[in-house]
Amino acid sequence: MTAGLARFVLGTTALALSACGTVSEPGPLSFADAMARWRATGPANYSYRSAVSCFCLSDFTNPVTITVRAGVVVAVEDRATGAARPTAGRTTIDSLFAVVATEIRDRPQRLQVTYDPVLGYPRSLTYGTPENDGGGFIVADSLVAIP
Repeated sequence: MTAGLARFVLGTTALALSACGTVSEPGPLSFADAMARWRATGPANYSYRSAVSCFCLSDFTNPVTITVRAGVVVAVEDRATGAARPTAGRTTIDSLFAVVATEIRDRPQRLQVTYDPVLGYPRSLTYGTPENDGGGFIVADSLVAIP
């Protein structure tokens, strides 16, 4: 088999498998491994950048920085303007894991998750179909521990 044909076969096989309704978790971490890593190494106090795409209020779709202390969202800052935003309904990393767990249980065929390779937290999460079942896309990145 030539190298070109081998790449074609591998590519089409990967494409076919991706349509089989399996949970896509690129990278070396599974959900259980990622959660264990987060619980073992994740800081109690941290901030991270978040961006959400969904059929929700515009306050939720603006890119923000979320600050969490002892498992509670204590501050949300609009990244474009620096203005404070309401904390209600904003996610901690633990609540992102809860979303992933629910989606694995209810709609695994519509779930794609990428975990941070060091801390294990969900860095990107695509779930459901936004236009007909309330799904969306969440990015959580640039997480840093804070004192």
